[in-house]
This record gives sequence, C-alpha cells and structure tokens, in this order.
Amino acid sequence: MQEASTRIILYLVRHGQTDYNASQRFQGRGIDAELNEVGRKQAEAVTRYFEGDSMTIDRLYCSSLKRTAQTAAPLAHAQNLQITSSIHLDEMDFGSLEGAYVADHLPYLRELQEQWRSGQTSIPVHEGEHPEQVYSRANGYVNDVVLRGYESEGRKSEKVVLVVHGRLIRILLSVWLGYGLEQMDEIEHSNGAIYEIGWDGRGFTPLQLHITKHLA
Repeated sequence: MQEASTRIILYLVRHGQTDYNASQRFQGRGIDAELNEVGRKQAEAVTRYFEGDSMTIDRLYCSSLKRTAQTAAPLAHAQNLQITSSIHLDEMDFGSLEGAYVADHLPYLRELQEQWRSGQTSIPVHEGEHPEQVYSRANGYVNDVVLRGYESEGRKSEKVVLVVHGRLIRILLSVWLGYGLEQMDEIEHSNGAIYEIGWDGRGFTPLQLHITKHLA
C-alpha cells in the first residue's frame, strides 16, 4: 500500500528473455542480445501489468542495451512515453565470462559468490566489475537523475519505471532495502519480473518484490 509520504513509486523491471538467458550463458554489458519470442511476450505482459488509470507511468528509463529497450518499448507506446536510456543502468560487466555457459565455470562462480557473501564485494569478476562499482554507477544515476528534486516538498508523487538487469536489480535492492551487498543473492529474480518500492525522500521501502503474476 502506498504511504502518504511516498514521493515516488519506483518499479524495477527485469528485461525479457534472450537466447542467452534461455541457454544459461552470461551476457553482462558486453553482450547486446535481443529479446527472443518468449522475451517479447514477457514485454507485452509487463505492459499489460501497467494498464489502467491507476497505473499510469510518469517516467520510463532503461539501460543502453537492446534487451531492456525492447522490453520498455511496448510500455512506452502504450503510455505515450519517451524512454530515457543510460549506460549507468547497464548490467554488470562480467569480463571474461561474457558469452560463456554458466555450467562451464561453476567452481570459479562458487568461490566468487562465497567471497561476496563474506563481505568481500570489492572483488571483481575476472576482467570485469565488482558489485560495489556497479552499485556506485547505477545508484549515482538514480539519485542524480531519477530522484533529483524530490528531496523538497511540494512535487506531486510519481510512478517511475526502470527496465534493467537481473544482477543490477539484486545489487541495488540489497543496499536500498538494507540487506547489504553480501546478501544480494537472496533477492529472487526472473525475466519479466517487477519490483515495486516506495521512496519518501529519505529512503526506500519494499512494497511488492518479484511480481510475476502478469507472466502466468
């Protein structure tokens, strides 16, 4: 339920499925894959979720990558919105893993995840980014662009959608909701899922996390 003090309802949407998702291969920032047929249907389902006057969206953002732009496009058309894209909302750079099958790197991934879970979140993926870097660039953009001006009273409440990526969602929400980066893997994600959080000028409050009913 929306609190009276809420100034922005922020919806994080994970992009629709690509062939890389379907085959469990890393994408990251360096793989600019397009949605597959399932992903396009998920994008339409996201659009239907926001139908109706009570779900009118005021602003729409996505990363610079095709899979988020293609997920956002039907929603932009339905709500007569312009899409603002930014490289700061791109997925984590998975370095040498990009394009590789997850199953081929399980020992390395288990070791890296254990390091992150122990609080060593400044350790990067080989030749890629680490979670603290990803949080810094994406959170900085959200604060400087999406939330700017809402620290002051008097502006009407808005509904804002960010169509982004799975690992990025885990990183942002783990900090915004107070779990800590070391707990980011506790946040469930799936293609086309929606996360609804409120922002009151001081911090974020979870409203609904990992909404998937529209994908049924």
